[in-house]
Amino acid sequence: MAVVGATLLVTTTSPVQLVAASNRSETHVVVRHVPGASGTLMLGGSNVATTGFEAPADGAPVSLTLEVGEELWAIAGGTNSQAVAVLANNQ
Repeated sequence: MAVVGATLLVTTTSPVQLVAASNRSETHVVVRHVPGASGTLMLGGSNVATTGFEAPADGAPVSLTLEVGEELWAIAGGTNSQAVAVLANNQ
């Protein structure tokens, strides 16, 4: 199995898709790329808002299992964009 990853910039203006829907269950690890960065990083579905599940500010990894057809989206809260790394070991 190969680890596949990407680093994305998440803005405060609209949600950014981190993981597209798949035809199988997949586990992904999400990490704020700049631990301690000002602002927040919220995770959820395509309707994610600046309130909800917040990724840890200290850069601690968040492991999420997405079921068939589920997607993962993020939006930055506050005034700063957030860099986020997404890793998957599902190949």
